[in-house]
Amino acid sequence: MALTPEQEVYCQQRASGAGVAVSIRNADRSLETATIWNRNPAIAARIDELQADARHRAMRILRAGAERAAERLTELIEPGYNLGKSASVNYQAALSVLKLIGIAEAQSISGPEGGPIKIYTDPIMGDV
Repeated sequence: MALTPEQEVYCQQRASGAGVAVSIRNADRSLETATIWNRNPAIAARIDELQADARHRAMRILRAGAERAAERLTELIEPGYNLGKSASVNYQAALSVLKLIGIAEAQSISGPEGGPIKIYTDPIMGDV
């Protein structure tokens, strides 16, 4: 079933994060109509489709940024260099992001000569 132009506006608004009231107002319809539309499988599918496109674009941007960060981290690590507390925290945060989006598993990030990267060890907190 093809959506009306008003339904498409509603779907685009909802997919972009707008609430029901704002979305239905921008589609020039009533809240009662929103209740009906929210039960419509075609509208739910269109919102899902729009959100999937947005997720895909966001992941592509995030992945590109993470790859640049991984390259930069690799450049910054000198042979035998011991990361200080601040750099160590930033490194661990960056590595967590890389693991989250699947880059750290695809690329090995290591220290000098393929060995482990030395991190700052706080006497109270342990490895930071």
